[in-house]
Amino acid sequence: MQPAPGAAHAPSVATLRMPGAWLGMTAFALDVGLEQSAGAWAYRHLTAVRSVPPARAGEPRGLASPRGTKRHRERDISRAEPSTRWDPALYARFERERAQPFFDLVARLPDGPVWSAADLGCGAGELTRTLADRWPDAAIVGVDSSEEMLAKAAALPTHPRIRFVHGDLRAWRPEAPVDRIVSNAALQWVGDHEALLARLVDCLAAGGALAVQMPDNDDEPTHRIAAALWREPRFAAQLGEARAERRVQPAAWYGERLLALGCEIDVWRTTYLHRMRDAADVVEWVKGTLLRPVISRLAGAELDAFLSAYTERVRDAYPAGPHGVWFPFPRLFLVARRVA
Repeated sequence: MQPAPGAAHAPSVATLRMPGAWLGMTAFALDVGLEQSAGAWAYRHLTAVRSVPPARAGEPRGLASPRGTKRHRERDISRAEPSTRWDPALYARFERERAQPFFDLVARLPDGPVWSAADLGCGAGELTRTLADRWPDAAIVGVDSSEEMLAKAAALPTHPRIRFVHGDLRAWRPEAPVDRIVSNAALQWVGDHEALLARLVDCLAAGGALAVQMPDNDDEPTHRIAAALWREPRFAAQLGEARAERRVQPAAWYGERLLALGCEIDVWRTTYLHRMRDAADVVEWVKGTLLRPVISRLAGAELDAFLSAYTERVRDAYPAGPHGVWFPFPRLFLVARRVA
C-alpha cells in the first residue's frame, strides 16, 4: 500500500500484514494504484473529519481490511419510508468511521474533466462538500429523501457550486447527463437493483462514472440478532412484518450487469474492522441505521426491553478483549465507467 502524498507522518496505531489481505489501523488506508491527486484529496479531508465523541488516548479507532466476496447482505427498510425518521446527531456518532468508505470509494474514480456530479443519499451534506475540492470545476447536487438530513445540509455554509435537493432515489434522474454519480451507503435502501443500475448508467454522460458503496453485512451478528428479536411474539405485533433479508446482491452479480451495460468496472469488498470501547458502542452504531425502525415503532418499556435484549446478545456475539471490542463491518464497492 502506497501512502498518500503528505501522509508520511500520519499516525499509525497498529498494522498487521497477512497473506492476501492487510489490516491497517491508520487514519487513512487505500488500495495500491491510486492517482496521487485522489489520494491527497482523500487524506486531507478524512483527517479533518471528527470522531464523536472525541477519541481519548488509547481509545478505539477504525480499521480496514479488504476481503473476498463472501455473501453478506444489508437488511433494513427504505430510506423513503415516512414512518422511519433519520436522526442526524445519532448517525454522526461515529462520523469519522462512516466517512472512511466514502473517501476510499471516491478516490477510486477516474481522473479527468468533471463538469457535473451528483451525490445520491447525501445525508447531512458534509461529505458532499468535499467533492467540490475533488472536482473544482463541477456543479454538484446532493440528493436525499430525509428532510432531517437535508435540514442539516441547509445549515452548512453555502457553496456556489453545490445545491441540495429532496428526491426519491428510486426515481431520480438529473436534468442532463452528469459526469460523476456517487452514492455512499444509500442504495441498499432501494429495491430492484437491476433496473436501478440501468437507470443510473443511463444518467451518465459519455465517459462518465458511477461510484457506489453499500453496507454488505446482513449475515453479521448485529443484523441476525435484530432479525431474530423482530420476529419474537413480544415485539412482532408492534414492529409489523419483518423486512426482506437480502437487499444487496453478490459482488459478481453487479459486475455482470455493469459489464452488460457497456461499462468498464472495478468491484471489490472491504471489511472495516472498528475497535469499539464495548458492546454498548456497537449498539449505538446500529441505532443510527439498522435499529431506526425499531426506535420509531416501539416506545417506553417495550423499546427498553428490545434494546436490553439486543445489547445482551450483542455482548455475547462481540466479546470484549484487552483493547475493547472488534466490530467487523463489510462493505461492497462498485465503480463503473460508461464507455459509450
